[in-house]
Amino acid sequence: MKARLATIAIAALLLTGFQGQRIVFRDKGGTMEVTGFVSWSTRRLEGNRLAFLGIGQPVVAKWSRQAMEARANRIEGLVVRQGEAFELVSADLSGQVRATFQRGSAQSPPTALRVESGSASYSSASSQLRLTGGVRLTQEEPVRRQSFDIRGQSATAALASVAGGRPTEAVKTLEVEGGVRFRFARQGDAGLDLDGTSDRLSYDSDQGLLVLVGNVHLRGEDLFYGGEAWANKATIRMDAAKNPTSVELEGSPAESAVRRKAAAGR
Repeated sequence: MKARLATIAIAALLLTGFQGQRIVFRDKGGTMEVTGFVSWSTRRLEGNRLAFLGIGQPVVAKWSRQAMEARANRIEGLVVRQGEAFELVSADLSGQVRATFQRGSAQSPPTALRVESGSASYSSASSQLRLTGGVRLTQEEPVRRQSFDIRGQSATAALASVAGGRPTEAVKTLEVEGGVRFRFARQGDAGLDLDGTSDRLSYDSDQGLLVLVGNVHLRGEDLFYGGEAWANKATIRMDAAKNPTSVELEGSPAESAVRRKAAAGR
């Protein structure tokens, strides 16, 4: 009888929420919060794991331990309960996905990675993010005053660890495919402005390596002292400050070219 009364009470609470009150799911530890849903359900699995499903337009979910905020029409995933906190294990998102990941130290403005896609999958164990359905990734690094903006049809990214005592890029490695458009920029005296297109883009932050493959077109204010390049493949190596130190172009003579921008006043 008590269980039945509890069920009735929960149903009444949800009904009140649907009639205009804001419905919120929040753990007692303050590590997980979900709002904006019209449908929400959880299911207990083995041990201390829980499966969840939220549907809305959009559902808004925040996980503090992953420094992650996500919006989508549908969010489904797993969390593990540790005391009063729910820690995210994995999540699948679909429908107008928007997510933000922050990295860096508490003493400096954080680096923010923002992603947009039709669908996304995230795993906390590997810090891996998979995006499909038309994607856009933008990273803003305030400390170094540098950023990138990359678009394509699909992408896979390995994210940097949340823990860390210094500002860092949010992305460790990145693979983007399908009609890739990109721009890398940095403000200040050591400015950088590099943009272009390719069929595929690979980026490794730790190694300072940017590889472009297929129908490559580069334009740069720094690269080649200001100019353009066309090739089948371009390999760009950068130093720790992300300054290009070398560029290698591959392709047949008919398909590769470098054109330096004319000097001012000439």
